[in-house]
Amino acid sequence: MKAHIEEYLNFLKAEKNCSKNTLRGYRVDIEQFANKQGITSLEQISKQAIRAHIASLVENGTAASTRNRKLTSIRSFCNYLFGEGYIASNPAISIQYAKIDKKLPKVMSVSQTLEFIDSADNLRDKAAMETLYGTGARVEELVNIKLTDIDFEQSLVRLFGKGGKERIVPISGAAIEVIKAYLETRESASEYLFESPVLKGRPISTRAMYNITIKYAQQSPHKFRHSVATHLLGNGMDIREIQELLGHENINTTTVYTQVAVEQMAKGFHRAHPRG
Repeated sequence: MKAHIEEYLNFLKAEKNCSKNTLRGYRVDIEQFANKQGITSLEQISKQAIRAHIASLVENGTAASTRNRKLTSIRSFCNYLFGEGYIASNPAISIQYAKIDKKLPKVMSVSQTLEFIDSADNLRDKAAMETLYGTGARVEELVNIKLTDIDFEQSLVRLFGKGGKERIVPISGAAIEVIKAYLETRESASEYLFESPVLKGRPISTRAMYNITIKYAQQSPHKFRHSVATHLLGNGMDIREIQELLGHENINTTTVYTQVAVEQMAKGFHRAHPRG
């Protein structure tokens, strides 16, 4: 069993170009399933074993979204085994995912966002938040930006998203200006825009970037991503353009921001209308 898991993870790494975090997630989910159900050989993988595993997760209070992720990992592993001829069918394919009530992402207002950015007490932190807000980048993309990825003349930046996928996005003028100011005062010659204060020559960690936004805004870096998407949509940017900016493969992932914008408009209407 262990050998097949390793083979599958190597396949994901080589053929799907999955990140280390993604591979770690698959490993944890699959090994948890095998260990909890006492599975030591492929013959023991069955629909009943998978259902028993999901049932145990429910009993332990595991969130529906987490259960669905674990089922996806198991289903993907089984599908690989089936494709390679190790098993006759995928026993997970007919097991239904748990229904999830979609929650709209919470966003900051424009004034709140700018207030948080302006509250930074040093240029590095201000540049980090301006770049988050000025590009809509994921925190993993932000920390890996190199100086050579930034086109200061055209106000563009190259980002490397999930699976190493590359995209070039515009960056706000405010972000460009504060980055320039930050670089003028920075002593390090690192190739990374934001260098780790601990590991010289390496990018700052995602945890350290979380700490920066929590310090000033009490919000995660992802909240800046949600906010800029909503603000751009509210100011008339096309939903397809926002999809390209954020690097969403599926437009349905992006359309959630239309619901956020409508909800905000409704609240503003009721606050401002004389008969609201």
